[in-house]
Amino acid sequence: MKCRVGAVTALLLATLLGNQSLADPPFPCMLATTATPDRTSYVRPSILERPKPMVPLGCNRPFTYHGETYSVDSPQAPDAGNLKYFLRDTAQSQIDLDQFQENRQKVRISAFTGTAGIFLALFSAGIGRWLTPRNPGPVTTTAALLGGAIAIEGISYSLMLLRQNETLLTSAVDAHNQNKPKDPVELQFSLGWGF
Repeated sequence: MKCRVGAVTALLLATLLGNQSLADPPFPCMLATTATPDRTSYVRPSILERPKPMVPLGCNRPFTYHGETYSVDSPQAPDAGNLKYFLRDTAQSQIDLDQFQENRQKVRISAFTGTAGIFLALFSAGIGRWLTPRNPGPVTTTAALLGGAIAIEGISYSLMLLRQNETLLTSAVDAHNQNKPKDPVELQFSLGWGF
């Protein structure tokens, strides 16, 4: 976000003052999009850069490609961004990984919904006394039951999406390996759920 604001500010200043040197990016992250002299088009580099090999530590989900170990996720988020780079030439793998990333957004929204349900259940007594001070019982019960139901829905929907995401990872890798058997990717972690 900081980079976008800086880029927009630099381009606005350059346009207002008519000075092309102000359009030079003040932040390193803005080097990806630089203005051309006509200021109407932009040069965009490839979105996906080749990830660097890593030593798997802690919660990293590693995979191997050509004998080197990489993390499935990009450093910023558990989004399968590094894996997407290596599977970019297989259409079905891209579809599966796009669905994986969409599901991550849905999990985040579901987590917020579940948290709101927990707060509603916890503060149901106060809500009941605030809305109906003379007889808070029915409102308190309704708020507690509604909050509990919302919390259970949020948690179960999130778990279902996370489980689906793990199968999407395997299907993306399987589709790539079937399409390019001489260029395999191998997941190095277990997809099972254990408690």
